[in-house]
Amino acid sequence: MNELLLISSRLDEFLYAVEEGETLVAVAYKFSVPVEKLIKDNDLKEEVVAGQTLLIGKP
Repeated sequence: MNELLLISSRLDEFLYAVEEGETLVAVAYKFSVPVEKLIKDNDLKEEVVAGQTLLIGKP
C-alpha cells in the first residue's frame, strides 16, 4: 500500500505517488476525483507512470 507523500496545510489536497500498474482512471477512482480534474490539476498530457507524483484535490 502506497503512503501519501505530503499533506498540504489545506486538508483538501495532497500529493500521491502513482503505484506500479495504476492508471489515471484507477487513481481517480481510488480518491473519488474526476479524471478531468486530475488531468487539469496536474497538467497531464499522457497516461501516468509509476512513481509519478500527482496533486489530489477534492472534487
